Amino acid sequence: MSSLHQIEQALAVGDVASAEDDCLALLAGEPNNPDLIALLALCDEARNQPDRALARLERIRLEHPDNPRAHFHAGRLLLAQGALGEAEEALLVAVTLAPNHAPSRHLLGRIAFRGGRPDVAIERFKTALKADARYLPAHCDLALALIDCGDPDAALDAASQAVKLDGTVAEAHLAMGAVWLAQADWEPARTHLVKATDLDPDSTQGLLMLAKAHQMSHEHDQALATLDRLSGTDKARLDARHARALSLLQLGQTRLAQALWEEMVAELPQVDSVVQLVDVCLHHNDVEALERVQRQLHQSETVPPELEGFVDAVCRAMGDDRPEALENFQDLSVATSDPVALRAALWVATLWLERNDSAQALSALGRLQARHSPPPAVGLQMAQMAAQAGDVDFALGCLDQALSFESLPGSLEKEIRVLHARLTG
Repeated sequence: MSSLHQIEQALAVGDVASAEDDCLALLAGEPNNPDLIALLALCDEARNQPDRALARLERIRLEHPDNPRAHFHAGRLLLAQGALGEAEEALLVAVTLAPNHAPSRHLLGRIAFRGGRPDVAIERFKTALKADARYLPAHCDLALALIDCGDPDAALDAASQAVKLDGTVAEAHLAMGAVWLAQADWEPARTHLVKATDLDPDSTQGLLMLAKAHQMSHEHDQALATLDRLSGTDKARLDARHARALSLLQLGQTRLAQALWEEMVAELPQVDSVVQLVDVCLHHNDVEALERVQRQLHQSETVPPELEGFVDAVCRAMGDDRPEALENFQDLSVATSDPVALRAALWVATLWLERNDSAQALSALGRLQARHSPPPAVGLQMAQMAAQAGDVDFALGCLDQALSFESLPGSLEKEIRVLHARLTG
């Protein structure tokens, strides 16, 4: 057991060569020792040879099915490869053999969470913590699962436990940052995410969340600087490019943002990227780009029907086919995709105003306000349209709601207050 511990210690400090030499030396006398073979598999993993490591572990699982170490490490490696079903099968055997092994129970929770079963994940994380109340990764993942299930208070408690256990671990501050981000409280989120990325400068998740925290506080230069810290591969991720485009847009670099969203939509037309691209094309009155997006969506087999219909309606409206576009937007204003429904409702009000039908425009704005929680910029648009339609009280209500948001961008707040003063003057 002392020799096994020495090998584990060597692996823990990254001395793979010594660990491997010691394993091979001991295996010469005990060629079928399952614990030694498992440690040799960990040496393979450390040398970036996961398939070789899995092959060794599978041999142990067949020849020594009562060895929990082999089942655990096999499950862990299979999970890293995305084989959730096989990983879960291996880890269930591990917890049967070693019921109080918190890491196995924790990974079972992570599998459930990744598989879209947050309720199951929460129970498994709690079971892991019953086995070992100080197992920090389970506290962190429990916080994330509780956020997903809409329990921010319990999530904050779980993340706080992680930070109390060890405030020098990046994962604990990542969990705390995620909890505050979910509650749209950017200041504590940023504090913990700065700490997390200081402790682990290569954390892709931490850098992306820190960029989002900067964006929430309208610090877009800092957001871009944070995104620049990502590795080359991570910078190419869709979510990283989307975040970059959002900050470029807010800094007035709309053409650069448009170029990024065009690349992303060409690769994978997701709802957020498409609606943002449509918005910036409209800003530039770039009909050619809009029609290019329309063609790309028609060629894709994975685009939600309401998204394709929305872009078709925008192209009709820009091509002066207003009557059919209005019908399309009215149908889409009750779509399941919130970004599509909100924009469609704005178009409905706009097109009724173009027809000088103030009553219909105000009715559309009323429905929009009832179905959504319009962000401040949209609230300003609604107020402008309501004022044009002659309903000052509705316009002021939209402006008051917009001003109730914390930390508005200075330029947006100024626009809102100027209109508010004009309407009440």
